Amino acid sequence: MDEKDSTKVESYVFPVYGNGLWDRIWGYVALKGDLETIAGISFGHKAETPGLGARISDDPEIRERYHGKKIYDASGQLVSVSMVKGEQGNPLDDHHIDGMSGATMTGKGVNNMLMDYLKCYEAYINKLKPTALAVNQ
Repeated sequence: MDEKDSTKVESYVFPVYGNGLWDRIWGYVALKGDLETIAGISFGHKAETPGLGARISDDPEIRERYHGKKIYDASGQLVSVSMVKGEQGNPLDDHHIDGMSGATMTGKGVNNMLMDYLKCYEAYINKLKPTALAVNQ
């Protein structure tokens, strides 16, 4: 709920689960009230490589890359947000984030996890959207 207006939802939080390079990965995706913009994200893992894939949970800068990214394209198609290979340091579009050097397989696991679970939640998101958009205007 929004602290200033109890009729508005500040964000919706969805759990996600998947596979990293060595074992299970998981997380939470918070979508803003528009149900398409990432407000925050967190990840955990059982056995990703320290300093490489483990950065998904250890490095706040990795999580920050997701803030403000969009899970739907301009046509309304679910596209999720994908981590690209490598770490370029360049700004990317609304649906891609800079990757993690040396952690391509973990990045692919995160990408698959997000898309798989967002697809699972899509019907629910679409059901909420008209109400959420009307209330949050």
